[in-house]
Amino acid sequence: LVEREADLERKRLGVDRDGFSVGSDGKALTTVGYSRRSVFEQAKQAGLDDGKSLELASQFVSEQGMPMGYQQNTGGWGMAVYEGINKAWEEQKRADLRQPNGDTAAPASPMSPAANRPTSQRTVNISLLGKSTSVNVVSDTDSNNLVSVLRQLEAAAGAAS
Repeated sequence: LVEREADLERKRLGVDRDGFSVGSDGKALTTVGYSRRSVFEQAKQAGLDDGKSLELASQFVSEQGMPMGYQQNTGGWGMAVYEGINKAWEEQKRADLRQPNGDTAAPASPMSPAANRPTSQRTVNISLLGKSTSVNVVSDTDSNNLVSVLRQLEAAAGAAS
């Protein structure tokens, strides 16, 4: 009976057993905060160098910590950051592929056998909303595709809230 009263009081206050705020569906509310560091780290994880990563961080987060640089993107700030990192990565890869005579070699297709060749099986641990899941990947392409899908979901969740 005491526990039932405590549950009713938590429900009235809009919190769960751990003290976290809950929505009308009873699930804990979550939020994502962005900073220059988070953009920098995302860019670094994509394989960009420190200079370009810092440039992107300054492009998308003001000195006051406010998101910026996404007004023309209908997908919102998260999608603009994702697209900015992808564009910078592509530019960097094209520059890396330049041959001494100035020609540019065509980048390998993500679906080419060489790009999806297994490197070694590894496990990627994902934690979403307090639940942890392990995913086995066998190639860099698998790992990059997984990260890409998760970033798109993050951006979509930010746009929906």
